[in-house]
Amino acid sequence: MTYAGCYDVKTTDRHLSAIRYCEHLLVGKCFSKLTKDDVAKVRNDLKRRADVSASDSLSASSIRHMVSHLSAFLSWLLKQKGFKSLPGDLQDYLKLPQAVLASAAPVQDKDYPSLEEAGLLLGAMPMQSLVDERARAIFALAFLGALRADTLISLKIKHVDLSRRLILQHGKVVRTKAGKSVNILWFPISKCFEDTVIAWIQKLEGLGFDGEDALFPAAKWLSPAYSSNPLFGVPRGRFVALGPVRCVR
Repeated sequence: MTYAGCYDVKTTDRHLSAIRYCEHLLVGKCFSKLTKDDVAKVRNDLKRRADVSASDSLSASSIRHMVSHLSAFLSWLLKQKGFKSLPGDLQDYLKLPQAVLASAAPVQDKDYPSLEEAGLLLGAMPMQSLVDERARAIFALAFLGALRADTLISLKIKHVDLSRRLILQHGKVVRTKAGKSVNILWFPISKCFEDTVIAWIQKLEGLGFDGEDALFPAAKWLSPAYSSNPLFGVPRGRFVALGPVRCVR
């Protein structure tokens, strides 16, 4: 786990999941006693799971990642005290034939609305409260910038440049994929999307929020008791969980 600090938290979880899968398959055999046959057993089970008819089949992408995570673990393990006597090429026995990966279950296509359908949905969303307006703005900005839910909830008001129609994603502040910094121009889609975002930011500013405040603050910050009494410039909290954003999207 100390070594895994070089990875993002979600990536670390996936590495641990791969290791647990290996442990389960080998019935808890001590890693200090691993053999090439043990690693080959893991490889063969992944080959089995590449078959689309298997009840626990995996996509080619999932299998590649599993192999990558286990290979990284074995490479690290071989350098640790008490494990250096293991065969030095253990990770080589995880390699899979390209034909197996080519026949693996494809990633399932997700249903998603067309831009026209999304525009109709946006127009039908309620706007009776600030929470309703926040939901509309979340939905609109997700389409304007093709943003992930995790990125949306980490944005501050200052990260949306209305004059340049730009979303500023600073990797050190905004939760972007792989921590990358990138600026995104709003996509040239129906004007109702940008009108919704502009109206939301203007509404927040009218309530006393500033650039350091969360673009999509938690519901409590939108109640009259908070929104009408700014806390001496202290930034408002953002969503604690992804649930509200995922429900909107």
